[in-house]
Amino acid sequence: MEGKSPRTTSWYEQKLKTFVAFCDDPPVGELTLEDARQFVVGLWDKDITAQTIHGYVRTLKAFASWLEREGYTSDNRFKKLKPPKVPKKLVQVLNEEEIKTILNSFNQDTQLGARAYAICVLFLDTGIRSGELCGITLDDVDFKRGVIKVNGKGAKERIVPFGNMAKKALMRYTRVFRPEPAMGAIDNLFLSTDGYPLTVNAIAKIMRRVAQRTGVERLHTHLWRHTSAVRYLMAGGDVFSLQTILGHETLEMTRHYVQLASRHIEIQHKRFSPADNLGLRRR
Repeated sequence: MEGKSPRTTSWYEQKLKTFVAFCDDPPVGELTLEDARQFVVGLWDKDITAQTIHGYVRTLKAFASWLEREGYTSDNRFKKLKPPKVPKKLVQVLNEEEIKTILNSFNQDTQLGARAYAICVLFLDTGIRSGELCGITLDDVDFKRGVIKVNGKGAKERIVPFGNMAKKALMRYTRVFRPEPAMGAIDNLFLSTDGYPLTVNAIAKIMRRVAQRTGVERLHTHLWRHTSAVRYLMAGGDVFSLQTILGHETLEMTRHYVQLASRHIEIQHKRFSPADNLGLRRR
């Protein structure tokens, strides 16, 4: 009813179904805080990551708030349920050598190679999400201005710029290798070989194949987004522009990339320190 995306509703549905199965589907009025706590303990026993468990707890707390708000329970049963602390890990974004290895691995004279190359360059240049990429239509791309209209989270549209490298890759794919749509109503930019719109799962499979072929085994679609954001900041881009490009609702979400970029600058300096690389010995 609130217009959430199918992916969002599916995310909540999957987690709630797991909880319901654990509790053996009791009446909602009989749910207790202990039920939720035992469920979370069981998740830890399954060796699930703290990040994933955090998502389950958020789902349960949202569900309990909804039950109270709609009158199914007299109080918020899971109000005191605490989410686990999620360790803050430094995301190892793709370095320049890895990026070149990936982009040079495609045979751009083939349909699949030209498509995969265009997808990767667009991910790198814009930082868009895979779901957003799947939804791009031909009319959304303005080659003259060098911008794409993207339909982001919460059905919020935004304009995302792209550079000359992405422009060339997209024009080559659309003009030479993009197959005929399977049906007249299909106008998505990226299509499967049989003319249907690419899905998020299809793009994830493409990235897994690229990862195996190139040896960059940690490659996945969202790593392109992290890499794009960090490289944008390291090249001199400002955080306010980045917020708009990424489609973040708050600046707090974007500040994460500022910290990430700063940390990677430290790592790069330790590796390429001008003084340390002189090779001078201490007297």
